[in-house]
Amino acid sequence: MLRALLLDLDGTLLDLDGDAFLEAYLAAVTEWMAPIVEPPRFTEALWSAAVPVMVNRTGHPGRSNSDMLWGALGDALKMPATALRQRFEEFIQGDLTGIYPGGSPMPGAHDLVAVGRAHGMKLAVATMPIYPRPVIDERLRRAGLLDVPWDLVATDAMESVKPQPAYYQELADRLQVAPADCLMVGDDYFRDVAARKVGMATAYVGPPMVGVDTGPSGTLGDWVRALEEPEGPLGRGTP
Repeated sequence: MLRALLLDLDGTLLDLDGDAFLEAYLAAVTEWMAPIVEPPRFTEALWSAAVPVMVNRTGHPGRSNSDMLWGALGDALKMPATALRQRFEEFIQGDLTGIYPGGSPMPGAHDLVAVGRAHGMKLAVATMPIYPRPVIDERLRRAGLLDVPWDLVATDAMESVKPQPAYYQELADRLQVAPADCLMVGDDYFRDVAARKVGMATAYVGPPMVGVDTGPSGTLGDWVRALEEPEGPLGRGTP
């Protein structure tokens, strides 16, 4: 029996190019930080600092992704991490609507969230946890899902990242649900279907992939119907 529904954001709930959004976001952050760090220097240091966070297979228990990033960034720039973060906090508390404008709910997104709630499942936004909450909230707003009472939203306060098994285990632990009782829904085979490594069920909703075992797949609408059926994933079946 499934007890938790984990949903990727960009390309799954939200029709938005996540890579383009990230590029625009980083450009905006770099411009904002320019009064205290020259843009080329900041950009180089940022990518250097991000590598240890992104490739750590076991995560970094006790230290958030944010702490890891800003600590490494401060070291790279030889500047106090607190000063850098304070400047950045001013940015994310501002107007974020102009960052790569656009985006709309993916067809079936609202219905999938609704059927999960109707079945009493815990709901999580299982996005890549590199953004602070205000940035994720802005994208949830564009998807029309900001007011959903999410049980968990993966932000840079997490201690691991996709597609590492530690990320999916951390989600389950924070939800207080066994991985085997979770369904991870996402459009990125490499990042989202990786949830199978910790025993989660997965629903691939991305484009067809030739020669790749994506496991159970279909559209969001397919999974809405499957979740509504007694013999569907709330039991043991698939669309």
